[in-house]
Amino acid sequence: MHNKSYINILPKYSNLGLGVILLLCISSVSPKVFAQHKNFTKTSYGIIVATNGTGLGIGSQLTPTNSKLEKHLSFNFQTLKDKRQARIQNPNLTNPKPYVYGKTYAGANAKICYTVKKQIIKPTEDKPSVKVGFSAGPNLGFMKPYYVHFQDPLDDSRGAVLTQQNEKTMANQEYVIGPANWTKGFNHIRSTYGFHTALNITLNWNHSFYFRKWETGIQADYFPNGLALLYKSDNKLFTSIYTSYSFGRQ
Repeated sequence: MHNKSYINILPKYSNLGLGVILLLCISSVSPKVFAQHKNFTKTSYGIIVATNGTGLGIGSQLTPTNSKLEKHLSFNFQTLKDKRQARIQNPNLTNPKPYVYGKTYAGANAKICYTVKKQIIKPTEDKPSVKVGFSAGPNLGFMKPYYVHFQDPLDDSRGAVLTQQNEKTMANQEYVIGPANWTKGFNHIRSTYGFHTALNITLNWNHSFYFRKWETGIQADYFPNGLALLYKSDNKLFTSIYTSYSFGRQ
């Protein structure tokens, strides 16, 4: 469909696809790696909610807390969606499952973030510190085929078939029964490289043995080869507002 420089991964093991990806992500930046490096302090774990997806993150502070400029290194794994996508249902069916119109791939994004933060408000006994920061680093975007069940209007002799959406399915929405199981397509995952930047503000609560922080900001993920998540789309830039909550031990 698209003549792009994608990397095909997981060619055979569809049932193990998700597990392999998560294992690679976690092992590449494992807690032991952070803990054993003398420059890594205050390792944190958190959740990420963005306007274009959700995910998990693990990170560590590279400099002392009292540094004028704090430096952090983190690894995030997040789902990724096109801002134009919309969920619809087949009105001719009873209790139909909604599906995303025109969606051909489900997206995800793994990235390494190098962040520099500057404190603008010092903490007090009952108030957190406030910091502003800038992040940047490399990305690896993933695309998993998104299938729907489609009953061919020109061939009703057989049941519904599993297919990616195309001109025929989009022109005959009344014959789309619904989406396939989300596990379908792991044997055809593709990936492509990219990079990202982010501007953020962080509230940090330090306690005796642990800390909590809430971060929010804007982020941009750029993929030179594009991520074609919708039919005939070639979106290279994904922007979003995000927020994250994380915690860790001092």
